[in-house]
Amino acid sequence: MDKITWSTLAPPAMMIKIIMAIRSYALIILYFAYRTYQRFDNISIFNSFDLFLDFLLNILPGILIIISGIMEYKKFRYRLDREQFHINRGWLRREKKSIPIDKIQSVQIEQNWLYRLLNVYLVKIDTIGEDQVEVEIGGVWENDALELKHTIQKIKKEDPFGTVQEEIPEGSATKIDFSYALTNKQVSKYAFTENMLWFLLPFSLSMVVLFQLYHSAEMEKLSWQLVIDLVFGNFDPAAGSSMHQDHVSINYVILYGLLLATFSSGMFFLNKITGLFNYRMILQNKEIHIQRGLINKFETIIPQRKIQFTTWYTNLIRRKLGIFTLAYKYAGGRKTLGSDAIVPFFDPHMAFKLNQPYFPVVPGEPFHTATIASVYIWRNYLYLKLPLSVFIIGVCYWIHPWLFYGSFGVLAYFWIYNVLFVKNFKIELHQEYFIIHQGVWGRRHTLVRWEKLQKIDVRQTPYQRRNGYAHLHLNTASSNLTIPYLDLTMAEEILNYGLYKTEISKQFLF
Repeated sequence: MDKITWSTLAPPAMMIKIIMAIRSYALIILYFAYRTYQRFDNISIFNSFDLFLDFLLNILPGILIIISGIMEYKKFRYRLDREQFHINRGWLRREKKSIPIDKIQSVQIEQNWLYRLLNVYLVKIDTIGEDQVEVEIGGVWENDALELKHTIQKIKKEDPFGTVQEEIPEGSATKIDFSYALTNKQVSKYAFTENMLWFLLPFSLSMVVLFQLYHSAEMEKLSWQLVIDLVFGNFDPAAGSSMHQDHVSINYVILYGLLLATFSSGMFFLNKITGLFNYRMILQNKEIHIQRGLINKFETIIPQRKIQFTTWYTNLIRRKLGIFTLAYKYAGGRKTLGSDAIVPFFDPHMAFKLNQPYFPVVPGEPFHTATIASVYIWRNYLYLKLPLSVFIIGVCYWIHPWLFYGSFGVLAYFWIYNVLFVKNFKIELHQEYFIIHQGVWGRRHTLVRWEKLQKIDVRQTPYQRRNGYAHLHLNTASSNLTIPYLDLTMAEEILNYGLYKTEISKQFLF
């Protein structure tokens, strides 16, 4: 009987565990440092029992986290065989996990600045079973990470019926079916418009609230120190003014929420920018390889048959500038950091070429068209948009009077939004696939093959039952698509045809 060999993490993985634990503990350390700074002039940490107790209570969890990280490193084991990938980990709580090879959706190796400094890799193995990443192997030598990735790829080249595909001899040139790369100029152009609206909106509102607090303080001169004092609450705007203290407190709650939203959007914006440099996508051996990243290095490998559907989209600004994004949606990639298989492109005709790995769309094919009912406009407005408008108006009331008056414009905005949504929503029904076109200011197009549908639901409210409408829910292994207020007859026809195409499909779905 052959001896079973388990692999362990590289020694630098212990340092990674410790540094990551300290980073997660940084907020408490900053809190303790701030408390100490405030009391430093009058009392020492060694002459005050309560301050020393604060020190112990803050440091002890950090020590336990570091010890837990060290033991996690020592107890982590993994092994790969022909049928399953095995993981044994845990210190106080042991976990043993076995993943069938044919259920693995993607294998991804990446490096952030810390991994690059220590010359190790993070390997992510994703399946359909979890919203988060299934397995993370943090701290693997480069040769071991590449060998693990290539071994899984080699095993997965066997089709579902056990037939091994023809292998490419070692040393021979691997044929690349399709290659696509971005220049730094294209990445900069794409990144500048990425998430800018969600960053500028809370930032602008934060400036409005700060101006209101400054105006209520009745100060003649504005300085950076005054702004810092206002943000951290070291200066009371209500003192010596007619503003009520409760009104000031509400303004601070709104201000901190907006500053947090600005910071989160800014960090997300920065990660998006740095994550797209050195972008390269290739299609070879029926697999999509996407390599990208400036600080954090990402490499995503997606088998061609794992793609559930594709979607390409743009917003209003990017639409005017000719900037588009295509995403390959595959099972298991919903909430995995770095696993988004996105492809920025700058020519609208490029969408047909980028869809070739999923399905060769031929322009000019005959198709049937379906649209949604116009009753969506007032019903969605009444039950969703109107309550949201009231909430927005109420928040703006506490920010600034002029902003409060201007906020009534959202009532007209949401009505126009619904009108354009219904006008632009269209479904193209082809023999082998269907395309959903939608968008208000921007545009989104979704291409789905019929055999990729896992489940189709037709749902009706009492109003829809009386008037012959239905919500059509199309479920794939990646995510779900919803078509609201579709004619009931058309919804049933799509349901029957989708089931028919799925049942006669000869292609393995998973």
